[in-house]
Amino acid sequence: MGHQRYIDWVNERITTSPGRIVLLFLVLTVAFTTGLGAIETESGQEQFIEDLESYETFQDIQRDFGASFSESTTSTTLLQKESNALSKQSLLRSLRAQERINDNDELRVSETSSPARDVATTLDPNATTLSAQIDVLEGATEREIDRAVRTTAETNPTFTSSVSEDFNRESASASVTESTVTHDAADIDNREERVRSIVGTVGGDIRVLGSTPNTIATSLGIVLPAAFILIVTFLVVAYRDLVDLLLGIGAIVMALIWTFGFIGLADIPFNPLLVSVPPLLIAVGIDFGIHVVNRYREERATGSDIADAMGVTNRQVLVAFFIVTGTTVIGFLSNLVSAFPPNRDFGVVAAIGIVFTFLIFGIFLPAAKVYVDRLSERYPIPVFSQSPFSSEESAFGRLLSGGVTVAQRAPVVFLIVALVATTVAGGYATGVSTEFDSDDFLPKEETPTSSSSWARSRRPRSSSPSRTGTSVTATSTRRKR
Repeated sequence: MGHQRYIDWVNERITTSPGRIVLLFLVLTVAFTTGLGAIETESGQEQFIEDLESYETFQDIQRDFGASFSESTTSTTLLQKESNALSKQSLLRSLRAQERINDNDELRVSETSSPARDVATTLDPNATTLSAQIDVLEGATEREIDRAVRTTAETNPTFTSSVSEDFNRESASASVTESTVTHDAADIDNREERVRSIVGTVGGDIRVLGSTPNTIATSLGIVLPAAFILIVTFLVVAYRDLVDLLLGIGAIVMALIWTFGFIGLADIPFNPLLVSVPPLLIAVGIDFGIHVVNRYREERATGSDIADAMGVTNRQVLVAFFIVTGTTVIGFLSNLVSAFPPNRDFGVVAAIGIVFTFLIFGIFLPAAKVYVDRLSERYPIPVFSQSPFSSEESAFGRLLSGGVTVAQRAPVVFLIVALVATTVAGGYATGVSTEFDSDDFLPKEETPTSSSSWARSRRPRSSSPSRTGTSVTATSTRRKR
């Protein structure tokens, strides 16, 4: 009966010093709030894209051009794909696109680099502006440009890193070239859209590579508002009292703050898998909260005072909460053996979140309920309803009794139906795919169409085989090294 001694000790603190417990939990909530600002989402997403061929391409871009950017600048990468992206017409399109981007003052262009500029400089070293280089290319013949391409490839090592691997020096041809525009600002509104509209005016196939879609923010923007609406709906139906509703919502918010704060303080990157943690904690919190408040109301309805009613409640629900918490934590911590880092982070965060939920709803909520009920005896705090939820006399209670009716009248039939349904569901379960592809975490509708063949061509021939991927990341904020 050792556990009963601990429960009695907790009950004594809850009933004799509820204000101190409430204050302690509020102080802890403030402490965990300091970790919210340290949550990192970018590195969390990179765990899913670091093996994509497009991500490796982005790393190539960072390596090739990173050292040339000044502090607090942003780069936009353009890909030009033609049958011969080094022909006179293609090179002119590239320069005209760069010139028109440069002429847009709102884009704050400080520098552009491209194979087209390199070739024009080879033709005329004195042509240092985009307009002068356009004039040089317009006045050159195709043969002169081909000769300049070969010369540039021999004398300029950065030239070959800006063209696709199918570059043929003899024919002076390549299927893809890469240009970079440097913006003298870290954040420009609608930068990619503006650049994309400008390059669309020069013709040809010039693509603006965009940044990685923020799947985390998108998912949380959908999940959290929906979860909040469901919270309020369930708690209004269950509590039918404003004070209890506020206590329940407050306890859930505390559980989320503690969990998110822990993520920041523990320096765990918030990856897309962790989006499922808030709904999980909300669901468990609602369940725990309804059990505590409803059981307490049942005891109060029999005439017990506040302390006795909460004592009986906690002696019954805390054991159940502990069993649920223990088994759930063990299940989530099984992810620690996973070879996939985001799975391990998910297991740790979910397990810690469940423990926080147990503490908040097993200790804080009962203490807050006792504290508020004692205040309501001294002050005119409005109370709407304190009747138990789903009592036998209520409509919901009568609805729930339908399971008893089925069990009494047709238990064999119900078991047969359940067995057949389980067998059918098990058959379908065998068709569930067990394959994992990191591309699945990047929504295709938010990523620009890209050339996988170009991504493969940008990588060294000795690199390992790539995985399937269609999204390309090539826009970033650069800092001086």
